[in-house]
Amino acid sequence: MITRPSLPELVAAVAAAVEREVGPAVAGTPVADRVPGMLTLLDRVQAELPLAALHLAEDNVDLALTLDRLARLVPDAGVTAGDQVDPASPVATVDALAERNRALKAALVAAMDALALPARPDAPAAVREADREVLDLLARLLRREAAAVPETPARVSSMSRGAATLESAEVEHLTSTLQRFVAAQQPGATGVRVHALRPLAGGASREAFRFEVTWRDGAEHRHEACVLLRQPVSSVLESDEPGGAITGSRRLPGVEFAMIRRMEAQGIPVPHVLWVDPDGSWLERPFSIARWIDGEADHTTLPGVPHRDRILDQYVDVLARLHGVDPAAAGVDFLGAPTCESAALEQVELFAAQVERQRLEDLPALAYLVRWLRAHAPTARRVGVVHGDFRLGNVMWDDTGLVAVLDWEQCHLGDPVEEIAFMYWPMWTLHPFLPIRQLVARYERAGGVTVDDTTLGWYRMFIELKMSVVLLTGLRSFYATEERQLRYGGSRGLRVLRESQQRVLDALLAGGPTVEFGDGAP
Repeated sequence: MITRPSLPELVAAVAAAVEREVGPAVAGTPVADRVPGMLTLLDRVQAELPLAALHLAEDNVDLALTLDRLARLVPDAGVTAGDQVDPASPVATVDALAERNRALKAALVAAMDALALPARPDAPAAVREADREVLDLLARLLRREAAAVPETPARVSSMSRGAATLESAEVEHLTSTLQRFVAAQQPGATGVRVHALRPLAGGASREAFRFEVTWRDGAEHRHEACVLLRQPVSSVLESDEPGGAITGSRRLPGVEFAMIRRMEAQGIPVPHVLWVDPDGSWLERPFSIARWIDGEADHTTLPGVPHRDRILDQYVDVLARLHGVDPAAAGVDFLGAPTCESAALEQVELFAAQVERQRLEDLPALAYLVRWLRAHAPTARRVGVVHGDFRLGNVMWDDTGLVAVLDWEQCHLGDPVEEIAFMYWPMWTLHPFLPIRQLVARYERAGGVTVDDTTLGWYRMFIELKMSVVLLTGLRSFYATEERQLRYGGSRGLRVLRESQQRVLDALLAGGPTVEFGDGAP
């Protein structure tokens, strides 16, 4: 189970958040939307406290006994037996049990390396038996975690203002800075005026604002309705490091801006990007500005849309056209140069490294998944442009049909089959509208290459790794950053992370993933 943060750390996090959020509220800052999040965290403490010690103790016994069995099964592998892990304090406090739990989990991960798990088909029978012991143990740990971390009900504030709000001083600062920025981007422009600036609700990884800007260009009067997307202080995505290397799950605004421009030139429907501040010299953090698009992007409304089938046809057609773009001809070499042989493993190593950066403790089920993905990585039939977040929530449509593919911050080059798997992750699965087999058939007819079942099954497992990194990054944004972002601090992230690992273990215990892996799962 998750032992970091410990309960004392959790309480300290809540106290720090209250001090930071409620304090300014006394001075008049709107905080109605933040208070329910604080209360939900307190609810979580109350729900977990009576259960934590019991389940930690059960976990520790189970881990120690399994390590002992592994050491006996393969005595020459160098597996550390459970009784050889330094015990915690003899006083059975939650902290002492958690410390012991962390040591035993670390020993389990080390055992996976010592035994070279997952076991190859030709591995000795004792190693294959040990492999099954580990999988069974991981499944038991997750079941106990589910009992020890009960879901807490969401709180709703009757005082909520809905969308995010800004103080008048913040609006004035942003408005005046944007006026100077636009003027600097438009040499010769006069009378630049930014107005009607307001924050936009929604989005988990960036700050969004809408505004209007007008100016004169000689005798011509110009006007743009705009959307500004700014890098957040804390997020669910890790940005690339400066210098162009792809090291995170999010491309830097300058890279995303260049990508969208090139996709527009290739005929892919995208927002028309106007300006970018790649280094954050204007508004403290990098941002980009695009032309506002009128349309709908709420996929929950799609069932009632009369021309839904046309939108879905266009969705598949755009997907196939995007994957058919020649990366070299489109000039997107700044996204790296994976080969058919390396594409899958490059993605595994990228996200495996992010697990190590974002996790707050050893996560044996994720450690096992990474090893399984490495051992079974497929060879791509082609390398193409991958949007990275292609799903109904990131496309916009109107009465005419699909008008734009939004949010290119996770774009990269890779195996296009990855994109198909991503669209069927349970939180936003396309399954209710288009079961995966039907999507694949339409995709292949629209010009996509033939999709191999084994490769698609592998990528469905890979998406669980990718989304686990997103969840871990969000959890760290609350528990281990100065900002302690409340929106990532509730029990839901832990639950979704656990359910992702449970799907992986269920598939492995059943013999491996299938094309339909996870469909119908929570």
